[in-house]
Amino acid sequence: MKHGFTLIELLVVIAIIAILAAILFPVFARARDKANAAACLSNHKQLALAALMYMQDYDDFILFSCYRYPGPTAGWTTSPYGYSYWRWYEVIEPYMKNADIIKCESYKFTGGRDPNSYGYSAYGIADYPSCALLGTNCTNRRYRGFKLDEITKPSLLIMIGPRYCCAGDSMQRSICYYYCHPNVHNEGDNYSFCDGHAKWMKFGNPVATDDYNMYWVW
Repeated sequence: MKHGFTLIELLVVIAIIAILAAILFPVFARARDKANAAACLSNHKQLALAALMYMQDYDDFILFSCYRYPGPTAGWTTSPYGYSYWRWYEVIEPYMKNADIIKCESYKFTGGRDPNSYGYSAYGIADYPSCALLGTNCTNRRYRGFKLDEITKPSLLIMIGPRYCCAGDSMQRSICYYYCHPNVHNEGDNYSFCDGHAKWMKFGNPVATDDYNMYWVW
Protein backbone atom coordinates (compact mmCIF):
# COMPACT_ATOMS: atom_id res chain seq x y z
CA MET A 1 0.00 0.00 0.00
CA LYS A 2 1.35 3.43 -0.97
CA HIS A 3 1.90 5.87 1.89
CA GLY A 4 1.59 9.61 1.11
CA PHE A 5 2.96 12.54 3.07
CA THR A 6 0.95 13.66 6.03
CA LEU A 7 0.03 17.30 6.51
CA ILE A 8 2.57 17.63 9.33
CA GLU A 9 5.34 16.24 7.13
CA LEU A 10 4.47 18.65 4.32
CA LEU A 11 4.49 21.59 6.73
CA VAL A 12 7.88 20.52 8.08
CA VAL A 13 9.33 20.31 4.54
CA ILE A 14 7.90 23.73 3.66
CA ALA A 15 9.29 25.21 6.87
CA ILE A 16 12.76 23.79 6.14
CA ILE A 17 12.69 25.21 2.59
CA ALA A 18 11.61 28.61 3.92
CA ILE A 19 14.42 28.64 6.50
CA LEU A 20 17.01 27.68 3.88
CA ALA A 21 15.72 30.39 1.53
CA ALA A 22 15.87 33.00 4.30
CA ILE A 23 19.48 32.02 4.98
CA LEU A 24 20.68 31.72 1.38
CA PHE A 25 18.96 34.67 -0.33
CA PRO A 26 20.91 37.34 1.64
CA VAL A 27 24.12 35.41 0.92
CA PHE A 28 23.37 35.43 -2.81
CA ALA A 29 22.46 39.13 -2.64
CA ARG A 30 25.74 40.00 -0.91
CA ALA A 31 27.68 37.96 -3.44
CA ARG A 32 25.95 39.81 -6.28
CA ASP A 33 26.65 43.18 -4.65
CA LYS A 34 30.33 42.29 -4.22
CA ALA A 35 30.53 41.29 -7.88
CA ASN A 36 28.87 44.59 -8.91
CA ALA A 37 31.25 46.55 -6.68
CA ALA A 38 34.26 44.83 -8.27
CA ALA A 39 32.90 45.53 -11.76
CA CYS A 40 32.26 49.16 -10.80
CA LEU A 41 35.82 49.55 -9.52
CA SER A 42 37.08 48.11 -12.82
CA ASN A 43 34.90 50.64 -14.66
CA HIS A 44 36.53 53.45 -12.70
CA LYS A 45 40.03 52.26 -13.56
CA GLN A 46 39.16 52.04 -17.26
CA LEU A 47 37.47 55.45 -17.29
CA ALA A 48 40.43 57.08 -15.54
CA LEU A 49 42.85 55.42 -17.97
CA ALA A 50 40.76 56.56 -20.95
CA ALA A 51 40.71 60.12 -19.61
CA LEU A 52 44.48 60.14 -19.08
CA MET A 53 45.08 58.74 -22.59
CA TYR A 54 42.89 61.52 -24.01
CA MET A 55 44.87 64.13 -22.09
CA GLN A 56 48.18 62.72 -23.33
CA ASP A 57 46.98 63.01 -26.92
CA TYR A 58 46.04 66.65 -26.31
CA ASP A 59 49.34 67.86 -24.87
CA ASP A 60 48.32 66.93 -21.29
CA PHE A 61 45.51 69.48 -21.21
CA ILE A 62 42.88 68.49 -18.67
CA LEU A 63 39.56 66.96 -19.68
CA PHE A 64 36.52 69.20 -19.18
CA SER A 65 33.24 67.82 -17.84
CA CYS A 66 31.32 69.34 -20.73
CA TYR A 67 32.22 70.97 -24.06
CA ARG A 68 29.74 73.63 -25.13
CA TYR A 69 29.11 75.46 -28.35
CA PRO A 70 26.80 78.51 -28.58
CA GLY A 71 24.05 77.26 -30.84
CA PRO A 72 22.89 74.02 -32.49
CA THR A 73 25.73 71.99 -34.03
CA ALA A 74 25.48 68.87 -36.20
CA GLY A 75 26.43 65.71 -34.31
CA TRP A 76 26.23 67.39 -30.92
CA THR A 77 23.45 67.14 -28.34
CA THR A 78 21.37 70.32 -28.09
CA SER A 79 20.28 71.42 -24.63
CA PRO A 80 16.92 73.01 -23.81
CA TYR A 81 18.84 76.27 -23.30
CA GLY A 82 19.91 76.50 -26.93
CA TYR A 83 23.58 75.49 -26.79
CA SER A 84 25.13 72.25 -28.06
CA TYR A 85 27.43 70.08 -25.98
CA TRP A 86 29.50 66.94 -25.64
CA ARG A 87 29.80 65.20 -22.29
CA TRP A 88 33.14 64.15 -20.80
CA TYR A 89 32.43 60.44 -21.32
CA GLU A 90 31.45 61.06 -24.96
CA VAL A 91 34.78 62.82 -25.56
CA ILE A 92 36.83 59.89 -24.22
CA GLU A 93 34.68 57.19 -25.85
CA PRO A 94 37.32 56.45 -28.57
CA TYR A 95 39.67 55.46 -25.73
CA MET A 96 37.20 53.05 -24.11
CA LYS A 97 37.31 49.34 -24.89
CA ASN A 98 33.66 49.00 -23.94
CA ALA A 99 31.06 51.78 -23.85
CA ASP A 100 29.16 49.92 -21.10
CA ILE A 101 31.77 50.95 -18.52
CA ILE A 102 29.81 54.16 -17.90
CA LYS A 103 27.14 52.11 -16.09
CA CYS A 104 27.11 50.35 -12.72
CA GLU A 105 24.56 47.57 -12.15
CA SER A 106 24.07 48.54 -8.49
CA TYR A 107 23.21 52.12 -9.38
CA LYS A 108 19.47 52.64 -9.83
CA PHE A 109 19.06 55.74 -11.94
CA THR A 110 16.25 57.91 -10.60
CA GLY A 111 16.60 61.30 -12.25
CA GLY A 112 18.75 63.79 -14.13
CA ARG A 113 19.36 63.91 -17.85
CA ASP A 114 21.22 60.69 -18.68
CA PRO A 115 21.38 57.12 -17.39
CA ASN A 116 25.18 57.11 -16.97
CA SER A 117 26.33 56.12 -13.49
CA TYR A 118 29.42 58.30 -13.14
CA GLY A 119 30.14 62.00 -12.84
CA TYR A 120 33.23 64.10 -13.45
CA SER A 121 34.88 66.43 -10.92
CA ALA A 122 33.66 69.59 -12.60
CA TYR A 123 33.80 71.71 -9.45
CA GLY A 124 37.29 70.58 -8.49
CA ILE A 125 39.00 70.21 -11.87
CA ALA A 126 37.32 71.57 -14.99
CA ASP A 127 33.70 72.43 -15.70
CA TYR A 128 33.46 73.67 -19.29
CA PRO A 129 35.77 75.92 -21.39
CA SER A 130 33.72 79.10 -21.17
CA CYS A 131 36.77 81.35 -21.39
CA ALA A 132 37.69 80.03 -24.83
CA LEU A 133 34.03 80.04 -25.75
CA LEU A 134 33.53 83.67 -24.80
CA GLY A 135 36.96 84.83 -25.95
CA THR A 136 37.86 86.23 -22.54
CA ASN A 137 41.11 86.07 -20.56
CA CYS A 138 39.79 83.92 -17.71
CA THR A 139 41.81 83.29 -14.55
CA ASN A 140 39.60 80.53 -13.12
CA ARG A 141 41.21 77.21 -14.04
CA ARG A 142 37.82 75.47 -14.00
CA TYR A 143 36.86 77.42 -17.11
CA ARG A 144 40.16 78.21 -18.81
CA GLY A 145 41.72 74.74 -18.56
CA PHE A 146 45.23 73.74 -17.54
CA LYS A 147 47.75 70.93 -17.90
CA LEU A 148 47.69 67.72 -15.91
CA ASP A 149 51.12 68.28 -14.37
CA GLU A 150 49.82 71.47 -12.71
CA ILE A 151 47.82 69.35 -10.24
CA THR A 152 49.91 69.27 -7.07
CA LYS A 153 48.51 66.04 -5.54
CA PRO A 154 46.97 63.92 -8.32
CA SER A 155 46.76 60.84 -6.07
CA LEU A 156 44.37 62.72 -3.74
CA LEU A 157 42.27 64.66 -6.24
CA ILE A 158 39.15 62.73 -7.29
CA MET A 159 38.46 62.80 -11.01
CA ILE A 160 35.44 60.51 -11.43
CA GLY A 161 32.83 59.45 -8.90
CA PRO A 162 29.19 58.36 -8.60
CA ARG A 163 26.61 60.55 -10.32
CA TYR A 164 23.23 60.71 -8.63
CA CYS A 165 19.86 62.50 -8.74
CA CYS A 166 20.58 66.08 -9.83
CA ALA A 167 24.26 65.72 -10.66
CA GLY A 168 24.27 66.69 -14.33
CA ASP A 169 27.92 66.26 -15.38
CA SER A 170 29.33 66.98 -11.94
CA MET A 171 29.39 64.43 -9.13
CA GLN A 172 29.84 67.06 -6.40
CA ARG A 173 26.47 68.70 -6.94
CA SER A 174 24.50 65.75 -5.58
CA ILE A 175 27.12 64.61 -3.08
CA CYS A 176 27.91 67.93 -1.42
CA TYR A 177 25.06 70.34 -2.15
CA TYR A 178 21.87 68.31 -2.76
CA TYR A 179 22.65 65.21 -0.76
CA CYS A 180 21.31 62.07 -2.45
CA HIS A 181 24.20 59.68 -2.07
CA PRO A 182 22.99 56.10 -1.58
CA ASN A 183 26.45 54.55 -0.95
CA VAL A 184 25.50 51.46 -2.93
CA HIS A 185 28.74 49.50 -2.44
CA ASN A 186 28.98 48.29 1.15
CA GLU A 187 27.77 51.65 2.49
CA GLY A 188 30.38 53.46 0.40
CA ASP A 189 31.27 53.97 -3.23
CA ASN A 190 34.09 53.78 -5.76
CA TYR A 191 36.15 56.75 -6.97
CA SER A 192 39.02 57.22 -9.44
CA PHE A 193 41.78 59.76 -9.06
CA CYS A 194 43.86 62.01 -11.30
CA ASP A 195 46.87 59.67 -11.14
CA GLY A 196 44.76 56.83 -12.57
CA HIS A 197 44.17 54.70 -9.47
CA ALA A 198 40.70 53.84 -8.14
CA LYS A 199 39.46 52.74 -4.73
CA TRP A 200 36.44 52.37 -2.48
CA MET A 201 35.71 55.23 -0.08
CA LYS A 202 33.01 56.23 2.38
CA PHE A 203 32.01 59.83 2.99
CA GLY A 204 29.67 61.37 5.52
CA ASN A 205 26.12 62.59 5.09
CA PRO A 206 26.66 65.01 3.46
CA VAL A 207 30.35 65.15 2.55
CA ALA A 208 32.28 66.90 5.31
CA THR A 209 34.11 70.14 4.57
CA ASP A 210 37.48 68.53 5.36
CA ASP A 211 36.79 65.72 2.90
CA TYR A 212 35.65 68.18 0.28
CA ASN A 213 38.76 70.33 0.65
CA MET A 214 41.04 67.28 0.50
CA TYR A 215 39.53 65.30 -2.37
CA TRP A 216 37.69 67.79 -4.58
CA VAL A 217 39.61 71.06 -4.64
CA TRP A 218 43.29 71.96 -5.00
